[in-house]
Amino acid sequence: MSENKTTPNSNGEFTGWVVMAISIWITVVGVTALLILPIIVGGLSDNTNFSDSQIGYLASADMAGMGLVSTLSIFWVRKVNWRVAVSLGLIVLIAANILSASVTDFYSMLALRFVAGLGGGLALSIGLACQSDCALADKAFSYFVALEFFLTSIGFLLLPDLLKEFGLAGLMYVLAGMGLSALLFCGLMPSRGIDKSVVAGGAVGKVPLQGIWVLLGCLFFFTSQGGLWAFIERIGVNSGMDSGEVGNILAISSYSGLVGALGAVWLREKLGLVFTFLLLGAGELLCMLMLLGDIEAGLYLASLILFQFFWALAIPLMMSTLNQMDRSGRLVLLVLAIAKIGYAIGPALMGQIVNESGFASVVLSSAAICVFGVMVIAGILRRYEEKNIRFANAVP
Repeated sequence: MSENKTTPNSNGEFTGWVVMAISIWITVVGVTALLILPIIVGGLSDNTNFSDSQIGYLASADMAGMGLVSTLSIFWVRKVNWRVAVSLGLIVLIAANILSASVTDFYSMLALRFVAGLGGGLALSIGLACQSDCALADKAFSYFVALEFFLTSIGFLLLPDLLKEFGLAGLMYVLAGMGLSALLFCGLMPSRGIDKSVVAGGAVGKVPLQGIWVLLGCLFFFTSQGGLWAFIERIGVNSGMDSGEVGNILAISSYSGLVGALGAVWLREKLGLVFTFLLLGAGELLCMLMLLGDIEAGLYLASLILFQFFWALAIPLMMSTLNQMDRSGRLVLLVLAIAKIGYAIGPALMGQIVNESGFASVVLSSAAICVFGVMVIAGILRRYEEKNIRFANAVP
């Protein structure tokens, strides 16, 4: 039987499945612009006169707005009325997307995409904070990432045809409609988050220094993912595939993200956290190198299956790990902010690289940045485990 408990239990956690489901949906809606970023980039490329570098900045604008709000969320997220704040964020998101449908000037579009990111950042920050307050937080994180990849696959199947029929405006109206769908359920959210200044085991201490280093590694990882993801559709088209074929491949490969997200806890338990991150780094390097040169559809599909599997695997691993390292919930909010900052830096950086050196340099740069970030995380976690801090193999 479904429960909608909007007040915490004796352990200071939300136990209602409806609360978990609504918080996951609101978080997904807040981050939708990232999920379909290749489609947005393709739409901008095919329907506007913007240059590749300008499109890179537009792709970064949404992420920059999300990153700014997410970074500041550690100061405000447990002090505001969640229902009011989420509603405000979604209204801003809806309005900015509707206005983006009719704008052709670069600077106006840049401002509107940044504002849309601010609105999305409000929604996803509160949604993720609510997930971290759930009794089954690790499962909530995995379900959130799995839903992201499921919706991404649906988007890649349907949105290319919508772009052909209605242009960029149609895509902006879809984003606005998703914001409206989340707005309808805001009343089912808890009105406040849990006060985590004190938890069941006593007062929450300082954020561990190792956690800050892990966040730095996450920044490199998300920069590489966001940069390559922004141009992944263009890489396929540049290799001779048409946009419809690329869209189908992206849709099919997205289902591997479901497996990665839902298998994160199982892999961590079977292989250990450090080895799982090493596997992640090796897999990311392999799938990126597969994108070099003139690639055929089969190789492109295989590369994207691996890419989305390991990307989805990484996110719940990082979130659940940092949520356990810091019981106050500050690090899990910061990893969200770090992700958006990385997703903002990546497209802008790769937009400059593709202008100067082409898509092969984008792939190689993304691979180098990704591997460095994963090695930082694995190295820090190994030292952390050696100090007998037994958070790595905790069972949800």
